[in-house]
Amino acid sequence: MNNLNHLLNYFRESPKTYLTVVLIATVAGLFELIGITSILPAISLYLGESNINIPTFLNDLIEMIGIEMILVLFIVVIIIQTCLFYISESYFLKKMGVWRTNLTLEYIDNLLESDFKFINKLKPGEAETIITKNVGYAVRNRHKTAMFLSNLILTFFYLTIAIYFSPLVFFLFFLLGFFYMILNRLFLKLRVFHSSESNSRYFKAAQILSENLSDFRGIQASNKKQLKNILNESLKKASEHHVKNDVINAGINLIGQPTLILMLFIGIFISKYLLNIENTEILVMIYIFYRAAPKLILISKGYGEIIQDSPVDLTPEILKWKRRRRSNLIDKKLNFDSTKIIAENLSFSHGNKIILNKINFTINKGDLFLIRGKSGSGKSTLLDLICGFIKPSKGSINVFGLTPSISKYENYLLPFVSILREETNIIEGTLADNISYLNETQNKYRIRDLIFKVGLEEIYSNEGINLIIKSKGSNLSAGQRQRLLLARALYKKPKLLILDEPTSNLDMRNENQINNLLISLKSELTIIMISHSSLIFKDADQVYDIVDGIAKKIK
Repeated sequence: MNNLNHLLNYFRESPKTYLTVVLIATVAGLFELIGITSILPAISLYLGESNINIPTFLNDLIEMIGIEMILVLFIVVIIIQTCLFYISESYFLKKMGVWRTNLTLEYIDNLLESDFKFINKLKPGEAETIITKNVGYAVRNRHKTAMFLSNLILTFFYLTIAIYFSPLVFFLFFLLGFFYMILNRLFLKLRVFHSSESNSRYFKAAQILSENLSDFRGIQASNKKQLKNILNESLKKASEHHVKNDVINAGINLIGQPTLILMLFIGIFISKYLLNIENTEILVMIYIFYRAAPKLILISKGYGEIIQDSPVDLTPEILKWKRRRRSNLIDKKLNFDSTKIIAENLSFSHGNKIILNKINFTINKGDLFLIRGKSGSGKSTLLDLICGFIKPSKGSINVFGLTPSISKYENYLLPFVSILREETNIIEGTLADNISYLNETQNKYRIRDLIFKVGLEEIYSNEGINLIIKSKGSNLSAGQRQRLLLARALYKKPKLLILDEPTSNLDMRNENQINNLLISLKSELTIIMISHSSLIFKDADQVYDIVDGIAKKIK
């Protein structure tokens, strides 16, 4: 029953598309019915054998039109049928191309809209693997489902023709269907197992590679051979399962033709020597069986292949991340009406571990609020609470009259807040693309102004704002990357600027330049900053040290 649900779920995703395929297959089946019920009686009359049950009106029609015209009309019917199948295939593939894009975008949308607490469940390389590989599997499975339904309809028409002309063919159909049903039951679970294991191990190899490539320098200073051995082991096991699955599929494919020939010999033997059926009726039987049997085999094979590929279907991933979307959010235009950011008894726990404990502070509009503390003390967690990525376990945080965790990011973060964290990344593109990151339009004058404000004039002088920046800023120095990201944070003129060690990779001269820039911006925005630099300490309006989750005011 679970296997049947896969087919039903695929159908429910796009009923109109599948019903169109079924309709075209029905019309094609009707043409097949007309064609066979016309040509085969005509041939029997032409050969002088008329034992086949022919309605009187059809017999008169054949004599009136003539065998030659019947043959021409039969060829026309075959051409029309072929065109119908081409139209059906083209229509479905076109629809599936659109569906593939929409499905991928739905997955990405659910991913981007997910609750922050679930993001750490996304393993390295998982999204990339799903988009590049699993979507392909998903589309292929929908295509197989469409072909399965089409072949099912055509087989119904062939069975109808078989019952009408030759009950013996129907008996052969029964034997063939029973044989493939047994074959499928024997190997289906094994095919699903190998398909699932192969996909899982290929995915694991992709994760391992993604994790290690994120620290390319570390790889070069380590035993690369060991990494290759680990990847080889995972890929080898994945390949073994893949090959076993392919061997089973190949065996099922190869057994089809001998089975057909065996069934035909059985049918001919029974017809000729046991039932004394005339040659024309045997010809009818052979033709119908040889046209219809491959469709029956395709139904059986298609069903097995649909089920074997179901473990890599994308729909469960879409539904999983859909359940993880942020919910119960305030969706309305917001304003920074208040002049203060207020934390009252702000606490956050992860399980039984207390990360932040009863923190209280007030930040005035235009303040430079400095946070210090050892690694793991809770500094980044505090920033996440201010941004609304996580909710307080106890207490409250109010940012200029807003409660961050219940506001939509588009209404809170997008218009008002810029964030520069350690994980903030540089994209492959131009200098302008990086500074105006994900903005629909680029203000070239503002971009140039920021380039000089943050001290990036040395790279600007080469090719201007069209300078190509490589992925992760690999053609920039650490200090240049830091200044570029600061320019990005300032580009949209935020009301609140959140910075995590913005000058950690700068020398003293450039650090002073950035600090002076930040101080000059205090009249325009509020700055919350994590930094251990002594240079910014004297210019900060408030300084808090966080020790073991407790915030102590230093200044």
